Amino acid sequence: MLGAGSGLATRIMASDERQALEDLLYRRQFVLGPSCLPQVAAWPRLQIAGRICVIAHPDLNAQQVTRQEISLTLLGFLIDPYEPQSSNAAILDRLLHAIERPFNFGRWVSHTESLGGRWILIVHDGRTTTLFTDPMGLRQVFYTDRSLTGGVWCATQPGLVADALGLGMDPVAISQFLMSEPVRRWQEFLWPADTCSYREFRRLLPNRSLDLDTGECTRFWPTGPLEHRSLQEGVEATIELLPKLLLACSVRFKLAHAVSAGWDSRLLLAASKEVCRDVWYYTYARKGADADVTVIPRLLERLGLTDHLLPLPDRGDKAFADLFRRHVSLSRPFCGRFIQALLDSCPQDRVCIAGNAAEITRVRFRRHPASKSLARSGATNSCPSRPGINYRRFHSWIRRGSGGLPTLGRRTTLIRLTSSTGTTGRGTSPA
Repeated sequence: MLGAGSGLATRIMASDERQALEDLLYRRQFVLGPSCLPQVAAWPRLQIAGRICVIAHPDLNAQQVTRQEISLTLLGFLIDPYEPQSSNAAILDRLLHAIERPFNFGRWVSHTESLGGRWILIVHDGRTTTLFTDPMGLRQVFYTDRSLTGGVWCATQPGLVADALGLGMDPVAISQFLMSEPVRRWQEFLWPADTCSYREFRRLLPNRSLDLDTGECTRFWPTGPLEHRSLQEGVEATIELLPKLLLACSVRFKLAHAVSAGWDSRLLLAASKEVCRDVWYYTYARKGADADVTVIPRLLERLGLTDHLLPLPDRGDKAFADLFRRHVSLSRPFCGRFIQALLDSCPQDRVCIAGNAAEITRVRFRRHPASKSLARSGATNSCPSRPGINYRRFHSWIRRGSGGLPTLGRRTTLIRLTSSTGTTGRGTSPA
């Protein structure tokens, strides 16, 4: 009897664990389109202008404010470093009342430049409906080509909508990019420019807006030549903004902070001085990162803080790996191991901050000294694969007016916020 009972308890526990994992599927993701997808019919929904259905996972904050025929819809959360006590609702209300007639999106969007967080905003001015994201594009959006799908669909990941519409992966993208040797060796997620594994989808890049009626994507920033700043001016701007942003985050959330021996996380560590006593610091204990697991615990101890070492599994748990593959289109097992470590070891009521968005400010695009050809440009090194899809998308990117600029955020806050309870992949995170 004891043996049988113990076995039943074990099976019940395993069943509960499977259900807990299943509850994470598509967590904090969204789908937007001309109708409701049956796969997510149970999720809460909002309507925009009576013709656009926004469906958000129950754990993704979705809010809407209206004034006459004008509406402003938020997916995610907004952080104001200069008014740290402001809630999502207060910031939304302020943005709504900044809308003037006739509506000028380029002028109005400047009101969002100082905002941190991880968000999508959809503004309907009575005629047009425009979607855009936080300056770093951390709240990710994939959208369909209206001419190929009969309407504009948007989602955190293309796979969910593709399955519902019966779309298959693009064989050209698979053969020219995904199956190329450099990409197969690459551990993290990457695709050139706005491409993805589906011909019908594009990824909305930072500083772009999307017209949800026409499907037209427009780059709205920068609006002119960027102001030159000296190194000292850049440092002064950063040390003013970052501590305020972290303070505002701490007002809204209980924080966890990933610290490594790298520059970016140590910069955030320094900026967290005012809130550090309430932050749960952690470091991934992984092979080949000896400095992380030796230097950082000693550093934090000297500061009177505690570092929590999160064991990084050599191979992900099969049940979690299967879930992660469904959750993130073409997910990378390497990224899944980090997310599983967070799920297993990090307090689940924390929101994690990381400094890897700062890496974009250190990217260098080198040109071959003897040629101005993009084919010989070091820019293509950021997407190693067979030439076709890379060159085509980079040429398109430059032709549409990038001015040779990397895709920087409007106000690069050098911070990424994710929930420790979400299942995410770097560059594909729906948290």
